Amino acid sequence: MGLPAQSRAMTAERTMIGVHEIDADGTIELDEAVFEACQLERDSRVLVVASPEGGITVRPVTTEFSPRKSGQ
Repeated sequence: MGLPAQSRAMTAERTMIGVHEIDADGTIELDEAVFEACQLERDSRVLVVASPEGGITVRPVTTEFSPRKSGQ
């Protein structure tokens, strides 16, 4: 069973930028290229979402957003 056409298109559009490291305590190090490509400021709050394939998505968040672990 393959991915729906929309999912395949979104996967094809993704670009790998910056190498990241995840420390044992959960700290994530992002390369400067990630901040530039995502137009994020160094002091901004971001949500990092890991995919089952091993990649991550970085999204800016508002000041009122308080992420919690999903447990998945």
